[in-house]
Amino acid sequence: MRPATLRHVNIGGRLLAKYGSSGDSPRGGPPREPGRGRAIAFALAIGLGGTALLALLTMLAWQHEATAKAVVGVIMVGLFLALAWRAAVNVQHHGIEGLWYTLRYPLGDGTYTAAGLAWGILAVLAVAACIMLAARWGWLPARSVYRSNSFNPARRRFWWRLF
Repeated sequence: MRPATLRHVNIGGRLLAKYGSSGDSPRGGPPREPGRGRAIAFALAIGLGGTALLALLTMLAWQHEATAKAVVGVIMVGLFLALAWRAAVNVQHHGIEGLWYTLRYPLGDGTYTAAGLAWGILAVLAVAACIMLAARWGWLPARSVYRSNSFNPARRRFWWRLF
C-alpha cells in the first residue's frame, strides 16, 4: 500500500468538478446561485415600478374624489384577488388545510423570495395609500358608528380626530 502523497490526492479536481472554476465565484469561494442577480433586479423593478405607479395614482386621487373611489376600488379588488389566488394555490397543494393556513398567515410564513418580498411591501404600501385617501375624502366613520349621524361622508375629518 502506497502512502498518499500530494501527487496522488486530487482535491482541487474534485472541487472544480463539483463547484466549477473560480471564475464563476468571487475570490474562488463557493459559487453564487445561478440567476440570483436577475431575481434581485426583477424585485427592484417590481418595487420601484410599483411604488412609482402607486404614487402617481395616489397623487391623481388626492385631487379628485371620483378618481380616488376608482383607485381605492381597484387596489382593494387587486389585493383580494391576490389573496384568493394564494389561497387557491395553497388548497391545490395542501387540500383544505391550505385554506386555513392562508387565513392564518395571510402574508406568508416568512420564507420569501426577493420578488415575493417586493410584492408584500407593495401591498402594505397600497393599503396605506387607501387609508390615506379614505381619510382625505372623509370616508372613514367617526369614533362610534352606533351614534346617530356619526357617519357622514360629506363632512371632512382629519385622521387624528378619528380615534
